Amino acid sequence: MMQLSINSPNISEQLLKLVNTSFSNCNYPTSSLTSIVLPIQKSKNVEQLSDLRPIYLQPILANFVEKFVHNQLTDFINTNKILYNAQFGFRKSYSTAQAQLAITEFIYKNLKIGNICILRHC
Repeated sequence: MMQLSINSPNISEQLLKLVNTSFSNCNYPTSSLTSIVLPIQKSKNVEQLSDLRPIYLQPILANFVEKFVHNQLTDFINTNKILYNAQFGFRKSYSTAQAQLAITEFIYKNLKIGNICILRHC
């Protein structure tokens, strides 16, 4: 179950009830599935679609549920150690700099003991 910190107990109880019921019944309100897409121009001259950037306006409930699902999945993945330790992308407190450092350390360690290292970037 999720905990929510909102000043109004009536609102927080209703939101939690809605989210928990929708997940337990595998049913999500269809009104929260629709987003409004607004094209915002990137440059002064709009001649092609590539000159526009889409901005999505989602219902508040959809944002709330998205954050809830993200937190639950992240906690589950971290608790059950599903990801490989060398997985650096899409993880909190991991960065590309750490990935580069790990590769560099691996190469230096293997070169030091006489191994040949080849780095293939795809």
